[in-house]
Amino acid sequence: METGMARSQALADAVTRAADEARRLGHRRVGSEHLLLALLAEPAGGAAAVLAALKLEWTAVQAAIQELMPGSGRPVEGEVPLTDSAAGALRQAEAVARRLGAAAVDTDHLLLGIARQHEGIGSRVLLDFGASAEKVRQLVERETIERQRRACSGCGAALEPAWRFCPFCGTARVSA
Repeated sequence: METGMARSQALADAVTRAADEARRLGHRRVGSEHLLLALLAEPAGGAAAVLAALKLEWTAVQAAIQELMPGSGRPVEGEVPLTDSAAGALRQAEAVARRLGAAAVDTDHLLLGIARQHEGIGSRVLLDFGASAEKVRQLVERETIERQRRACSGCGAALEPAWRFCPFCGTARVSA
């Protein structure tokens, strides 16, 4: 994602967790499967609602990944670079965020990027659990629309449903 679109903090944290997952499993590279595990480990950002709707469980997904990719059994030290699939998922996430008009690339965009990486293990595992790219796309689009409804049109701050005016800039809430 070198094109400069902003990343949410939740996305940055997920990429860091993915590298930690890869090291812990004894894998020398971060794949789309590690990104998926990171999203499931601590659902945050837009992916939290999407993952809840998909009813994916971390332990079941981890078991499926370890069956497909057994690690060395020993944690790996140092840097773990991204696989082509993981890098592709991040590029897809940025493309999705741009298409949806998001201010930043978030974890739900990454989840859809993983689902769209047909050659990646993360995508394969999602499919095995009934989460097709189309199903994930529908959920991500719905979550993006909801997130935009909750944002102030003046300053972008997250608004509570009961607020009629933004407490930060005073802009009247736009009814959706």
